[in-house]
Amino acid sequence: MSTTTRLSIVLIGLAALVTIGGVVVKAKQAAEQRAATRARLARAAAEKDAYVAGARGALDAVRDLQSLVRSGITYPEYTRRVGDARIAVDRFMRCQSRDLAPPSREKIEQAIGCYELAAGDWAKSLDPEWAYSADIHRQMMQELWRTADRHIAAADSALSLRVPTAVHD
Repeated sequence: MSTTTRLSIVLIGLAALVTIGGVVVKAKQAAEQRAATRARLARAAAEKDAYVAGARGALDAVRDLQSLVRSGITYPEYTRRVGDARIAVDRFMRCQSRDLAPPSREKIEQAIGCYELAAGDWAKSLDPEWAYSADIHRQMMQELWRTADRHIAAADSALSLRVPTAVHD
């Protein structure tokens, strides 16, 4: 075999190795990209799960008020429980600065706001200085509680409709 032929065989072999090496490098890069994508999806799913758990906690505190209003409660107990629910909602709002299941965050805030406003109307309906408008304040309380019911339902729906993020290999 001539030197030229041997050199050609060596060059062909080297070219094949370079091509195979390039394919291996590309396959390795593709595998790394897939792993990075899976990790991003897993982080996003965990973040969303944490958001939903926090939102459900705040929503449960507001839903407890809804149950108390329906079953009957005294004004002093109502104001105390509204304060407790506000603490739970504020804790959620501080921990979750963005809404991962729109419009759940906004609706939870609006629901607790309705209960807080109703506390003010309830106080006025009990105050002798506001006796002339006590009926109006009681009607406002009822309307605020109905509005809170709608906000609670909207938040619950937003949290229930969330599509879980799937992570596949």
